[in-house]
Amino acid sequence: MKKILLFAAAVIVLAGLAVIVLNYAGKISKDSAAQAEKTTAGQVAEAFAKKYNRPASSVNLEVKADTGTFAKGLVSFAGEMGGGVWFAAKTSSGWELVFDGNGIIPCDAANKYNLPIDMAPQCIDTGNNNNLVQR
Repeated sequence: MKKILLFAAAVIVLAGLAVIVLNYAGKISKDSAAQAEKTTAGQVAEAFAKKYNRPASSVNLEVKADTGTFAKGLVSFAGEMGGGVWFAAKTSSGWELVFDGNGIIPCDAANKYNLPIDMAPQCIDTGNNNNLVQR
């Protein structure tokens, strides 16, 4: 009788552990799937929100080009005049802002992330009298 009760208790404990492990694995896949479902615009808007300490809902973002690894577009903040251009690169940490502002991207930033030439055909060489460089 003791062996049967001990066996039943072991089965119950193992079943409970299996449920916990499967629930945890399901949560991880759901979180990963949710991140993958976010659009480039949504992820880049979150990067802007973090950089400028604003709610992501206040970021007006337009994606003009997206290769899956690099993206560029226009940005402004709700309730503010003006805006600027942005370039982003997808890294192991997610989308990172390479440059945002007005004007032409600095060569240092374009070269650091190896932006495609068709996305940034020109850059400003800030280390050389702000010369315009054709990439």
